[in-house]
Formats: sequence, C-alpha cells, structure tokens
Amino acid sequence: MEKKSIKGNLIGIFLTVLVITMTALSGPVRAIEVNMSTPDIDVSTDSTQTFTLEIQVKDGEFLPIRSTDLTFTAKSQDTLCTINSDNSISNCNFLTVASREITGLTEGKDFGYGYGYGNNHLGWQDFGYGYGYGYGTRGAITGNSGGLITYTLEVNTALLPSNFIDSDSQVRVVAKVYGGDETDLAYFTGGSGFYVFQSAATADEAEVLGTKNALKNSLILNGNVNINNVVANLYLPTSLTGSKAAISWSSSNSAVISTAGAVTRPASNSIDASVTLTATIQKGVYSKTKIFELTVKKKKDAAIVNSSTGKD
Repeated sequence: MEKKSIKGNLIGIFLTVLVITMTALSGPVRAIEVNMSTPDIDVSTDSTQTFTLEIQVKDGEFLPIRSTDLTFTAKSQDTLCTINSDNSISNCNFLTVASREITGLTEGKDFGYGYGYGNNHLGWQDFGYGYGYGYGTRGAITGNSGGLITYTLEVNTALLPSNFIDSDSQVRVVAKVYGGDETDLAYFTGGSGFYVFQSAATADEAEVLGTKNALKNSLILNGNVNINNVVANLYLPTSLTGSKAAISWSSSNSAVISTAGAVTRPASNSIDASVTLTATIQKGVYSKTKIFELTVKKKKDAAIVNSSTGKD
C-alpha cells in the first residue's frame, strides 16, 4: 500500500507540474487576440474602404498599447504602415485612423513602498519607512471577458500602391501589436487578406488624364498675378470636384512653398526663389504627373516716410 501511495503521489505531482507548465506556455497566446476585417476593394467604384482592427486584451500586463505595425504584402513586395500611440500613421499615405474605441479597459494606479537606514548624531542606526503612489501608464481590465480596443481604418483607394491591384492575387496584411512597458515589451499578431481590382480601367485612365488637364496655373495661383510673381499662399488641392482621382504634391523647396501651399517669401536682402511643384494624379494603376515652375518674390524693404513731407 505504501509503494502504491508513493507512486500515486508521484504521478499526481507529475500531472500537476504538466498542467502548470502547459498553462504557463499557453497563457500568453490567449492573453491577446488580434483580428482584422479587410473587405475587397474596387478602385473604380470605391473612393474609400473601411478596415477594422480588433485587439482583445485579456492580460493587463500587455497595456498600454505602444504601436501597431501593419505589413501589406502584394506580389512579393512589402508595404509597412505603423499606427502610433497618438493614432497617427507613419510610412503610408493611403491609410488613416478614423476612430479608436476602447471598452472594458481603464487606466490604473501604481503604488510603491520604500525603506532606508541611517546613523543619527549619537552613532545609533535608525530605520525609516514610508510609502508613495503615482499614476502609471499600465491599464486595468474592467470587463468580465476582458477589454477590447477597436481601430476603424479608412483606406483612400486612389492612393493604393499599384502592386496591390490584381484580381488574381490577394493582398495579405499582418498586424503586429506591441504593448507593455519599456522593460516588459511584447507583441501579438493577427492577419487577413483582400483583393484589389479595377473594374473600369479605361474610364479610370481617362479620369486621371482629365484631372491633369484641369489642374491649371489659374487654379493653383489663388489670386497671385502669375507663376513668376508669387507673393501669397497657393491652392494645392488633393482632389478636384467631380473626380475620384487623388492628387499629391511635392516641392523642391518646402521652406518656401510647402506641400499644403503655404508661401514663405525670402528676406528683402536675399533673392527671389525658384520652386518646382510636382503634382501626382493617381487612380488605381494609373498615374500622371504635372510640373509647375514658380518664382516667389523676395520681401520688399519697408518704405521710409519723410516726417516733414509725408512722402517716401
């Protein structure tokens, strides 16, 4: 009986250790679940499309969410977009955060305690003890089934990379979500796929050409006399009324003319500035560029008025 009891105890201990080990190994995998919804896109008819990224948080140690990398793979080419903690997106212009909703999560407090030793003026050792608290960056889960962070992402279809567009080849996207504090950073992944096609390719090409032709000097000058005498801000549209083609801008000297059209004139003791603006008109696989050569006039010295005559 004693041997059977010992054997039974050993088996029980082994099974307990096995269960604990399996739980420890499987715990982090279930701590965070990342899911994406990515509908297909027709760039001929869809000016925008909505993607959804859901982060199911079951472990508060993963908070706060630091950033999320979205890697789009199309035709063996990767495009990386990063969703930052302030909801801005880096590295790609076709994606923006429309909204970020949080349910079942709240920020918590961090508490700390401390103690120390020292010598008083009689040489005896003193002991001190105290505590303090402060607000931390970690969060707490308040929902019974965990917390949920939902990103609604808006896709500007006219700005999608041309290698995305192929009705026979799926675009794969992998979301890598980073969370935790700087000393305990972790990440979890989830993925999805979608197709991008262009049902009215001929019409889209014509729309790009039409937008290019409509983008004239008189439109962008915004009241300036001509392209050789720019003294005030320009109008640089990102689309034209009635067209689904997207327009993006680049500047050879953004300190003088920004891509938003803001003009900063050179100082009066400098010279006039020549700037090249390039407009890229795009819809789906079709794109055209249009170049504008402009001269921004330097500032004029303030007129000096003769106090006795009232004239310059």
